[in-house]
Amino acid sequence: MQIDIAGRTFTLRASLGAWRKFEQNSGQKVATIDQTDVTRIPELAYYFAEAGAKANGHTWDLTVDDFLELCTIADLETLTQAVAALLGGDQKKSAAKAKP
Repeated sequence: MQIDIAGRTFTLRASLGAWRKFEQNSGQKVATIDQTDVTRIPELAYYFAEAGAKANGHTWDLTVDDFLELCTIADLETLTQAVAALLGGDQKKSAAKAKP
């Protein structure tokens, strides 16, 4: 999945390594992310973007802070939708609708 932030295109990859890096570095479980801290979704997106770059053979030279500086409040919806889609949010909604 690709997203555009600050005129740059990032490929997001929800690898287990990215998941673990987020949890180790943030001290928060992915499953507990909610709306109380607006920086957690962009931070998780950072690790997914790093994994995407590495999977595609691209160099990655951004820190978490560098990535967050690129993101604005206007990007939150894009980031939230992208992370939800990568974590299966859309599939869960579809499965719930399909149940009798």
